Amino acid sequence: MISDVLDALDGYVARNGYGKSLAAVLTVVSIVSFVSALFGTTWLRAVVAFLMLVAVVLFVLLGIAERRKLHSRIELDADTINRYVQFIGQRSPFTIRSWTQVVSIGRTGDVSIRREMTLSHADDTEPHFLRANASYYGTARLTDSMKRRVNVEVYRRNPADGDRGTRVHRTYSWSTTTSGKPSMDVVVHLDGGIEEGEVVIVEWDWPRYSEDLRSARSTELFDVVFRRPVDDFRYEIRLQHCGGVTPVIARRGQIDVSGKWEDKEYVVRFEQSNPAVGVAVGVVIDMNPGRRK
Repeated sequence: MISDVLDALDGYVARNGYGKSLAAVLTVVSIVSFVSALFGTTWLRAVVAFLMLVAVVLFVLLGIAERRKLHSRIELDADTINRYVQFIGQRSPFTIRSWTQVVSIGRTGDVSIRREMTLSHADDTEPHFLRANASYYGTARLTDSMKRRVNVEVYRRNPADGDRGTRVHRTYSWSTTTSGKPSMDVVVHLDGGIEEGEVVIVEWDWPRYSEDLRSARSTELFDVVFRRPVDDFRYEIRLQHCGGVTPVIARRGQIDVSGKWEDKEYVVRFEQSNPAVGVAVGVVIDMNPGRRK
């Protein structure tokens, strides 16, 4: 019987909208409560107040359930699209001329990631797809709530534009890397042809991404592996508010690495020309409090 009532409420909300349904119920219950306050007894007023509370709770729960169901449906659709793109994207004729990423890490471990990819010319009118991912190497288990706090935006900028660029449609899904770490996989949908030198910008805002590193609980790996040819790349990690601690850097792979203080930030850079496809390179950073500037 309760399930029938919930189904009926769900159907009513779907037809009339959550806000209107809630307003209608509150209006009816308020009128009944007002009438009972004038002419009713104490127990009747208590019953009406209880019914009003139950109605509010039911609508709140229905709203939460509906939002989660819609979010799950969107995630499922995005995951399906991304799986198909893995095969469609292999036909894309463009190449990545240069790849640049800047990771800015705040005092509490909140991270902003900005990745710029300069593309080659593609004069056909078919839609193209560009994949980008960011993996989490921390020790905390990412819950669904933590994943929802991660925000990603994508922009497309023509060579003649001097501004940030226009937003581009993107889909994303979550997967697990070969090392068992969660990864946000983004697919950038590029409509039409691509001009020589056109830039695609992917920006992540990831709360507590480097919390383990900034609290000195553990080291953190910053690496990159390319699945398609890239002419050259540059990777930059900017550690803000280090408190005089000089990070310890360990190189992974044949790359040029540098680390230096720039005002109150410690900046680590590494780069390489014509990196091998499928080979990971990067650095491991340790915020050892025993090392000071």
